[in-house]
Amino acid sequence: MKVSAVLLAGGKSSRMNYQNKALLSLKGKNFLEILISELENVADEILISQQKNKAEGEEGFSIVHDNYPHCGPLSGIEAGLACCENEILIVAACDMPMLKKELFTILLRYIEHYDAVIPIVNGKPEPLAAVYQKRIRKKVRIQLQQGTFCVKNLLDQLNTRYVDVKEYGFGAEEFKNINTVEEYQTFLKEQGEKNGEIVIK
Repeated sequence: MKVSAVLLAGGKSSRMNYQNKALLSLKGKNFLEILISELENVADEILISQQKNKAEGEEGFSIVHDNYPHCGPLSGIEAGLACCENEILIVAACDMPMLKKELFTILLRYIEHYDAVIPIVNGKPEPLAAVYQKRIRKKVRIQLQQGTFCVKNLLDQLNTRYVDVKEYGFGAEEFKNINTVEEYQTFLKEQGEKNGEIVIK
């Protein structure tokens, strides 16, 4: 089974003082590098979704830009679906640096018979750490054109499989989302680091 992946790195990061969250550091690597090291073991192609005015990326990986700018992560998913070479697309948000390849390996077990496979953590769906079929792109595009940007609304229209990943040993820690400077500093302390910085290649 051939699989593509898109790393969502196109947010404004307003709560992070407009710093690119994908370039926040942890243990000598930025979040983007960390996720690439996980996903390159399960994906045959890795795309990076960014705003057109951003130039940061990782050498050797294709950059994709939103066809529907300023519409949130749903537009990044659409861009990935539009550009990916394969029929199955892993979606991973770059502000979730603790995501593991084992999670996506589990989700991929179910994707053959569904449009989307979404992990459930503590009763909450995590659509930005999930797997989608390329065939849903038309529905994504229609929703964006209608001005509805909530990913959960899309899932209601799809043949979606929800997987409670607690059964596989995953908890909220693996899905930690870093949105603010304060959250980042707390996260670093939890990981045993005193300070973090933006690492620009």
